[in-house]
Amino acid sequence: MSQNNDGLNFTMSYNEVLNLSFEKEVLLTRDQTDLASRGITVARITAFAGLRNTFMDVPTDDTMKANISIAINARDAVANQMRIAIREVLGIAKNTFGDGTAQYKTFNGSDLSRLDAAALSFLSVTIVTQGNAYLALMTPKGLTAAMLTAITTLKTTLDLRIKDVDTANAAQLTTTQTRHNAANALFDEMSAMCNAAQVYYADRNPLKASEYIIYDTAGTQQQRNGIAAATSTVYRAFDGLTADAAFKLKVIDGNDLVFYFSQTEGGDAGAKSVTIAVDPNNFTETTAADLGYNSSTGFIKFNIKNNGNVESVYRVVMG
Repeated sequence: MSQNNDGLNFTMSYNEVLNLSFEKEVLLTRDQTDLASRGITVARITAFAGLRNTFMDVPTDDTMKANISIAINARDAVANQMRIAIREVLGIAKNTFGDGTAQYKTFNGSDLSRLDAAALSFLSVTIVTQGNAYLALMTPKGLTAAMLTAITTLKTTLDLRIKDVDTANAAQLTTTQTRHNAANALFDEMSAMCNAAQVYYADRNPLKASEYIIYDTAGTQQQRNGIAAATSTVYRAFDGLTADAAFKLKVIDGNDLVFYFSQTEGGDAGAKSVTIAVDPNNFTETTAADLGYNSSTGFIKFNIKNNGNVESVYRVVMG
């Protein structure tokens, strides 16, 4: 999802914040008994998940832009009908009075293709007024009262469609702020609980303390931390994947893990995969291609497989 980072308390992407929130919720739930003395209760973790849902319920900027496009298209469709209707009346006026006559000029005829919707709405009032004034003279050339009534009706509709565009634009601004507020609330609560967990585990269990670190990498890197349950496969999403994307893989505790790309979430590996042994101190560096990534064959889903009998803690950095 696209975003404007002005007003945010973080520089990473929304997707990264969401991924981290799921990861940290799992860790906080695992360690809740230890961390209860630091104010991390079951109710607080549940409320944290609620903050994530609140954020996810806010329409994305892409959705709001699409709503604006829909409103613009609807406005322009009516504006085009208005141009056709006005052009016909102007043509009858020209046939009735002649181009360049004072009577014709009272219609304020111009290049209709250059007029925007608001200008067309404004011009339509003059067209209807002058059309009614000269109706008797223009009737032999084809003008009818119904044609002028149709223009008045179009004006009412066009004015509504113009307002719809303004409403959609205003809604985008409001929704952007709502999204920022919801994202900040989620990130701030996640940071507060993770900071508390880091302090608690700093001397008691440095490995666990490291799991609660939040790296705000301004989009240059994407990090996925988590736990792969015994005999399970975990799917993790990344933005902007390419074959030459750099990966750093680490298994901090548990069993060896297999990292690979498949055609489906949690699916089987193709010809390539990388098995990483437990080593809490060092990353193994590789590329998406070495992990089996291939966009042309559909191997684009990143998976982590635990074939062992105990859960394993992993860390993945892309970028």
